[in-house]
Amino acid sequence: MIIRLEEVTGGHGLSCFMFFIMKETGLMRRFGLPENKLVKFLKTVEESYGANPYHSNIHALDVLQTFHVIVTRGGFIPGYVDQHTHLACYLAAFLHDFKHEGVTNDFLVNSNNDLAVRYNDCSPMENHHLAQGFALIKRSDMNFLSEIDDALPGLPASALPVDELDKKLSLQMALKCADLGHLAESLEVHKRWVYSLEDEFFNQGDTEKNLGLAVSPLFDRHKHGVTKSQVGFFKFIALPLFRGFTNVFTQASLLQQRLYSSVSVAAVSTVTAVTAVSTVRGVSTVAAVSTVTAVSTVTAVTAVST
Repeated sequence: MIIRLEEVTGGHGLSCFMFFIMKETGLMRRFGLPENKLVKFLKTVEESYGANPYHSNIHALDVLQTFHVIVTRGGFIPGYVDQHTHLACYLAAFLHDFKHEGVTNDFLVNSNNDLAVRYNDCSPMENHHLAQGFALIKRSDMNFLSEIDDALPGLPASALPVDELDKKLSLQMALKCADLGHLAESLEVHKRWVYSLEDEFFNQGDTEKNLGLAVSPLFDRHKHGVTKSQVGFFKFIALPLFRGFTNVFTQASLLQQRLYSSVSVAAVSTVTAVTAVSTVRGVSTVAAVSTVTAVSTVTAVTAVST
């Protein structure tokens, strides 16, 4: 869907989709947002996202559309998300990797990058995304929020968060699930994203070598990268995250179901790959290796499911 949208919009999928959901949800009308300023802001951000293999405007589009579905269909509205928060959610997803440098925070810190110095080594990339987005909004020709009403409408009594911390943490988890949303896509879509991420990591690894820095784990293109660690990532990171999230927001349970399906396919692919390699090399232990890989994966899924 994302790639198709990019094609039909001539490479402007991010700005077009953001504009569409702002109108479709009634946020533009509710806050009286000036279309000319909003459009200029959206296009400027899209054009400045950077041409990284992974952290690009296409990734931002993928995260935005997933976050939109989670917020509107996952049980957040109206209790957790009033109209002001709804607008903030879209802006957060839209800007979440704005002007990404294609490297990690650790690299910025270890290389004494200007961003690390500016933000005192505290999440320099994330601070950079937000600061650059706010800098654009402050411009008179792009400040589509200048006339917004600060008065918050009341929330219904049902489905309210326990407190503001609960609300903030829930929305952070929702955005993180959206950021990893391709894990719940088909295996082919997921593989496309993982190979892009691996390419970006390898580029950083090359730079680290050139600077005489230690190469980050999984960033050396002459060794195994993130494409060889996905079953472990599903087991230790993705499944616990999605399970915890959907246990609270049960209307988003489809995410977890799709993730379980992806884990099963990934496990089969891993066993198939091991079998193929072992056959070529004439290794007699192929059955044992395949069985251990499959059983450990199924055990992990079962443990998270219970």
